[in-house]
Amino acid sequence: CAIPAASLEYDVSAMGGPCPMDHPTWGAKMQAFYSRTGQQDALIQQLARGEPFADEMVGVATGPINNGSLNGLATELVLSFQVLRISEISQKAQTYKMHYIMVWSWRDCRLMVNCLYLTIPDRNENFDKFWAPAVRIAEREDDNRDMLVREHAVWGHGWVQYTEEHVSTFRCSFDFTEMPFDTQRCQLTFSMPGVPDWVHILWWGELMGEKLANSEWDIQQVADWATLTKSQEIGSLFGAVNSSHLVAEFTLTRRPKFIIDNYIVQAHIFYIVSWVGLWVDLAAVPARAAIGVIPILVTSNKMSALLATIPPIGYSTRLKNFMQMTLYMI
Repeated sequence: CAIPAASLEYDVSAMGGPCPMDHPTWGAKMQAFYSRTGQQDALIQQLARGEPFADEMVGVATGPINNGSLNGLATELVLSFQVLRISEISQKAQTYKMHYIMVWSWRDCRLMVNCLYLTIPDRNENFDKFWAPAVRIAEREDDNRDMLVREHAVWGHGWVQYTEEHVSTFRCSFDFTEMPFDTQRCQLTFSMPGVPDWVHILWWGELMGEKLANSEWDIQQVADWATLTKSQEIGSLFGAVNSSHLVAEFTLTRRPKFIIDNYIVQAHIFYIVSWVGLWVDLAAVPARAAIGVIPILVTSNKMSALLATIPPIGYSTRLKNFMQMTLYMI
């Protein structure tokens, strides 16, 4: 390793504080961990096996050991979330697709080395020997496994960053009441299923993203998303316990011009055309009948086309009410 860990400047109080080198049980191990050095591939092998205490340890695939866990406190996991793109917003299916990167950070004193920085990509044979949080996003419907990229990054003082890059489909419950002037609120809820908050506690880190754009919707930019940290009661073998959750909320605001041009303006035109029949000669019965019936048929078809773009709902929308009123007046 060309750069020793001692050259790294960092906030020692972050993520539970520094590794306790003077701990009565783990102190000697901590010092041995920190003294490990060598080429990157050799160090990764040592870390994966828990050397120089391989005979006493199961490895590093179990939950982290740090100053907090050794003192009966929860291990802090910090999430940094980057949104690269939101696309394929489907109001019919009430879903959207997102390309995003999650970076989870924590401290694991078993991974200290006298080296500034190590990276373990998912193609490394030892990748799965390192612990990573099993996180669920409640709103995630599907995940493109072909696009999944993972990586562990280990800093010499025991900080760990676990990165996952995904392309996933998420659900969002749409409310069409104010359509075409509607705003939809979507959430992302992160949790570790079945894990109490006295074992792992989740915190928000940095929230960032590229400029988000869509032809039909104004997507709230990531810098303006609302975030929330909460504790939610879950069932377990030990009864009801609290589990740590992270929530991000953003809005999708419809751009109404397309609907106005294709439904509202055209409905007005059909309504005006229906009145033209009043100026047609009374003797021209077929013409008067056509002018009266055709606008009704066209407006009915437009209503059917509108309803085909949204899921079956049990309430009215502003646009549907307008189209129905236009049909009655024709």
